[in-house]
Amino acid sequence: MAGSWFTSKLGLVVVAILLLAGCAPPDNPGRRSEAVDLAERYLRALSGAEAGRGWSLLHQSARDEWGSQEEYVAAAADADWSQFEFTVLEAVYCDDGIFCSVALDVPNGRESLAEPFQSPDGQHSSGILFRSVEGLPGNAELMVVLPHWMRGPGGVRAGRRASAP
Repeated sequence: MAGSWFTSKLGLVVVAILLLAGCAPPDNPGRRSEAVDLAERYLRALSGAEAGRGWSLLHQSARDEWGSQEEYVAAAADADWSQFEFTVLEAVYCDDGIFCSVALDVPNGRESLAEPFQSPDGQHSSGILFRSVEGLPGNAELMVVLPHWMRGPGGVRAGRRASAP
């Protein structure tokens, strides 16, 4: 009987460790709010509110795609932001409370955003994705990765458009 008691306790410990190791609440309103705040800060910085143009808010994978802070800041500084207006609406979904798609309303559309900051492939994993989907708020999305103790610091997924120089 001692073996089955030990086995059952060991099983519970293993299950608890697995649950703690990689899981986050699937739909946590606090995490959604955090994603919205990060998207808002990033878009304001990108369009000129800070000298670094939001580099410090980029996810590491997006930084890697840009290559260097100098290239990123130069692309942002060279862009015409005069027509770019936005409203951050809401986090449409957050996968595991880590990967959040944030809905945006960009009234002047795709033409108001410099090409290097637009999604190159119709996916919202890299850059701002302009879309028209019935039932979803806004006309664009931005992917935000929230900090997680196992996955490291978060940031905005706004990597370099493949065709950018």
